[in-house]
Amino acid sequence: MEPRSPSKPLTRRPRRAVRRTPSQWAEIMADMDSGTQITVLSRKYLISRQAIYLHMAKKGIPLKHHDRGFWVECLCDQCGKPFPRRARQATRQPHHFCNKDCFIQYTLAHPKMLNRVGRGRKVTL
Repeated sequence: MEPRSPSKPLTRRPRRAVRRTPSQWAEIMADMDSGTQITVLSRKYLISRQAIYLHMAKKGIPLKHHDRGFWVECLCDQCGKPFPRRARQATRQPHHFCNKDCFIQYTLAHPKMLNRVGRGRKVTL
C-alpha cells in the first residue's frame, strides 16, 4: 500500500468519539444490572466494551468479568476435608489438597505421582 499524498483527500472520515449523557449511562447500567451481557450492550448502544468497563471502573462498580467462574466443593485427597475451589481449577487438576501440609504428606506417602512427567523417582523435600 502506497502512502497517501498530501493532495489526495481521505477516502473515509475518521471516527469521532460520541459522548454519552448521564441518563444514557444510567440506561446502559440498568440494562447491565438486568443481566444483559456487555457485548450485547456494546452492539445495542454502539459503544465499545472497553468504554463500558472504563465507565464502570470510574464509578466504582465491581467488574463482573473479573469473576473467574463459580465455586465447587472439593475433598482433600490426604485428609478428606471439604474445601472450596474454582470449578475450572477442580476440573484441570487430578488431586486436590486443602493446604500445603496435606500436599507434602501426600507427596511423601505416594512417591511416584502422576504429575512428575514419568520421571519415576522418589520425591525428596
